[in-house]
Order: sequence, then structure tokens, then C-alpha cells
Amino acid sequence: VGDRIDYWTVLAIEPAHRLTLHFGMRAPGSGVLEFEVETEPGPAPGEHTRLTITAYWHPQGVWGLLYWYALAPAHLFIFRRMTRAMLRRAE
Repeated sequence: VGDRIDYWTVLAIEPAHRLTLHFGMRAPGSGVLEFEVETEPGPAPGEHTRLTITAYWHPQGVWGLLYWYALAPAHLFIFRRMTRAMLRRAE
């Protein structure tokens, strides 16, 4: 907790389960990015692992809302690609 990863600061960590990061760049609001790993029963014998990335944004005024909605499509694209890349590397 407290370590920096680029523009992100680690807020919380639950080893092998959850990582919560705070957005550290200047922006019209405050953001948190959370990675969560869950193990579930799989369709075949064994287990299935799910990786979920969730972005939270607390806007400051109208500029914060505009920022979020303007970048939402880009964030969806980036987070989906990031999730796929992480899963490929993990396999």
C-alpha cells in the first residue's frame, strides 16, 4: 500500500484476489481502478478464473462529467485490451 505504478498509487491489496489503485494525474475528478480475480468452478473438470477490471470516477463539476463521458469509449477499448493481454500472459 502506498507504492506507485506510473500515475497510480496502490490503495489496497488482497493478495491473489484484489488490487485497488488511485489515479494520480491532474484531472477534473478522482478515479480508482480495481482489479479482481475470482476462482469459479469451470465447465470442464477444474477451475475457471475470472479477471474483472472496474473503473470508478468521482467527477468535480461539469468538467469532470465531460471528461468521463468523452473518454468512456476509449476506456472501454483500453480496459478490454488490457484484460485480454493480462489473461494471455497468465496462461
